[in-house]
Amino acid sequence: MKWIVCSLYMDEAVPGGNLLQWYYQVLTGVKLSVSQLTNLVRTTPGIYLEPPSSKKLSFKAVLEEPPLGFTGFLLQKEQYPTEDIISAEAWDQARYFTAHGGWPKTDDPAFKIATVAAWLQDRSDLMNRISFGRLLHVVNLLLLQKHLGKRDGLIVPFVQSEEFERLCNAEAGKPTGVKSNEAYIKDWDELRSCLRLLIRLSSDEDIEVSQVKLMCRSRLHKELSETVFGHTNFLKLLDDPCLGPDFVITGDPSRTSKTASSLRISLAKPSHTSENDTKPNEILGASTSVHQQKGAIISLAEATAPPENIIPCQDTNRPNTPRTRSFP
Repeated sequence: MKWIVCSLYMDEAVPGGNLLQWYYQVLTGVKLSVSQLTNLVRTTPGIYLEPPSSKKLSFKAVLEEPPLGFTGFLLQKEQYPTEDIISAEAWDQARYFTAHGGWPKTDDPAFKIATVAAWLQDRSDLMNRISFGRLLHVVNLLLLQKHLGKRDGLIVPFVQSEEFERLCNAEAGKPTGVKSNEAYIKDWDELRSCLRLLIRLSSDEDIEVSQVKLMCRSRLHKELSETVFGHTNFLKLLDDPCLGPDFVITGDPSRTSKTASSLRISLAKPSHTSENDTKPNEILGASTSVHQQKGAIISLAEATAPPENIIPCQDTNRPNTPRTRSFP
């Protein structure tokens, strides 16, 4: 365990619980439980837990004496400019390799970023010279900038992601996640009628926004998919002027979390307005169109064009583990 922690120190990667669990499993084939992992760290000389009484994987292993040559960690929560992490050439290669996919499929979604970073380190000689900690940050940046996406909790090239599917469906006005034999709400008139019916069936004369889809399915036997109406987010659907003036979104404006669980929808009452009655766009913010979202995503052709001067990694027999740096 001390060797793993020292290796991560020298690779600028914070030895947190998830990363230690992944690294230990890659090296030994054994996945330690939280208690087994924390006990192993506690009983390893020269290492201690921070915080010491953690019952989850939200801890890090700290060396009492950092290895010679350690210069610090690259903290994943910090917003570093891309050019401060890797060179422009390395960034182009990272985008190119990840656009094509091919990394191992992990059995634990908690290991998804480390799995891609370790795979990326073996793609070329240039990638192999970049520290594992920096590659972890690169994978996060690729996710943030929509070069990578997620499907079933795992990382995939963005064009294979659930988000990209929703964007395409929204642009085409098609439902998402609806089976061929399932009925779904197909137009604005039908949506307004369904919302009115659900609200009138409620004894409170309003319904939780977070429950609308579930109620459409259970009470009306219809699926509600926002992509039919050109949106990828349900709250943005409720903010669309096409819904009309017949509905009011209510919530506590003092709440900082403007999520569906904090909002309710009811029929508008022209003769009465409450201090908590707020127009959708005041709570949800301005909508972003599907075209604006797709415009922010790099084109597939650009992402998959091979950069020049890629030199393959020479160590082709090494398993998908971080390339370790030497330390005393």
